[in-house]
Amino acid sequence: MSIFTNTEIENLVKEALTPLCEIMNKYGSDKGTTGQGTSGHNYTKLYHHLFNDIRNDELKVLEVGIGSVNPELQSNMAWSRGYKPGASLRGWKEYFPNAFIYGCDFDEATLFSEDRIKTFYIDQRSQDIILDQVRRNIKNVSFDIIIDDGLHECEVNLLTFACLYNSLKIGGTYIIEDLDPRAETLINNSGMINKLKEVGDLVQFVNLVSYSNIGDSCCLIVKKKAKTQIRVKTG
Repeated sequence: MSIFTNTEIENLVKEALTPLCEIMNKYGSDKGTTGQGTSGHNYTKLYHHLFNDIRNDELKVLEVGIGSVNPELQSNMAWSRGYKPGASLRGWKEYFPNAFIYGCDFDEATLFSEDRIKTFYIDQRSQDIILDQVRRNIKNVSFDIIIDDGLHECEVNLLTFACLYNSLKIGGTYIIEDLDPRAETLINNSGMINKLKEVGDLVQFVNLVSYSNIGDSCCLIVKKKAKTQIRVKTG
């Protein structure tokens, strides 16, 4: 079962700006329809339909990737003129007025804290570091929403997913952003993802039309329906 039909996705892209589009555009996040110096990925049109009904709930939201502007680091935002790290975190804070927002990033220069926002270090290439930082910072937190907008490598995204999925509530949503269309094959061949489908979780690879980001405006959405634990082998 899909979360959205193909027709619904096509119509979402064509529709007018949502409140989340306007918020993310204001902060300069490329999740929206216009980022700083570029057009966005259109994710905000999709997300508004996913989250509008729970917008005022007391949510816990985690986003991997704060938006480094260090040009030496992979998946950085240095190309986006005027961009400031934390744009999406502040956008989520405004969109979800009663939520607590967590963020994590490899670039420690992006880390900050303010009312209803906490950030911490993570290295998505290292399972040991991910699990250690989970224990240190979010051990007892169950999340309603987890979004991976960090390092844009499918294998790394699946590793991060395996380490964080147990922190997602039943009924929660996990999203991996900025995927190349070719990543769908790798994801479909993942035994971990297929296991989630077997136990009833809703899994959908969505390709959003974004003319300025044609190559990487895909995302994976997982709606957790079952009390499933992913076992991560530790050394």
